[in-house]
Amino acid sequence: MLTAEIVLLPDGTLSDEIEIYFDSEGLDNIIERLKHIRDGKTDHVHLMSHSWGLSDLNEVKHKESNRIAHHVRMTLMDD
Repeated sequence: MLTAEIVLLPDGTLSDEIEIYFDSEGLDNIIERLKHIRDGKTDHVHLMSHSWGLSDLNEVKHKESNRIAHHVRMTLMDD
């Protein structure tokens, strides 16, 4: 399980925070994706919910006040 959630403020506006929740399987998924970047296979990876195409991200919220993030892109930037 791997879920990315956007934190909503009490007034309903979006905050600048993203919370990522994962179990051991989700952690393994993140590690494997990051290895692709480390090993030079790509410079970025995508994590997406089922409704957005990849089914990496779960669509069950862990905090009722949060909003589901359907797409997370992790990109290696050159120094």
